[in-house]
Amino acid sequence: MKRLSFLLIIILQHGSLLSLAQNVGFGVTDPAFMIDIAGQMRFRSDNPNANSSGIFWNNQANTLQRVFLGMSSPDSAFAIYSPHLNKYIVEFELMREPRLGINTRHGGDGLVRSELHVMHTNSGGSNDGVRIQNEGTNRHYWNLYTSNSTGNFEFYKQGIRRATIDPSGTYASVSDRRLKKNISIVGSGVPGKVMRLQTHR
Repeated sequence: MKRLSFLLIIILQHGSLLSLAQNVGFGVTDPAFMIDIAGQMRFRSDNPNANSSGIFWNNQANTLQRVFLGMSSPDSAFAIYSPHLNKYIVEFELMREPRLGINTRHGGDGLVRSELHVMHTNSGGSNDGVRIQNEGTNRHYWNLYTSNSTGNFEFYKQGIRRATIDPSGTYASVSDRRLKKNISIVGSGVPGKVMRLQTHR
């Protein structure tokens, strides 16, 4: 095991050896890739207070680190980290029942609180929130969104808000003139008559 770890470190630190050795195999007599391993590998952190274990992946031009795949901190989740956004964007909780967190590090305590926990942006529900879309040719979709200002749960159809549920649980649909038919203009005397109606208890 010590020999395998030592050889792997040498190969990773001195990429020039790869060009000399071509394909390198561990437990493999005919390696088909630059590094070909039969069995399992282990990734460890530098130490308990240093870098978490994982792998950085470059873009195709090898000019930028695009994604980190490994343990998050605290190390109870396996995560995908975006150097461009400077945050964890997806986390898989490992220490409890299976949980998936999307963008949960952006606010709050950063923990994955439910089986599916989505922290969306505060840009409005037209394109943000959770989208559910049919794969058919019409590509119909709905977005589910929580309003930061009102706390309402909002439903958007093709980018247009159709209904809301307020914090008390009251449901309200949004009036849309385009969905109404046989609309006619009210006569000039009707509004006044409506205003003069007597109320009774």
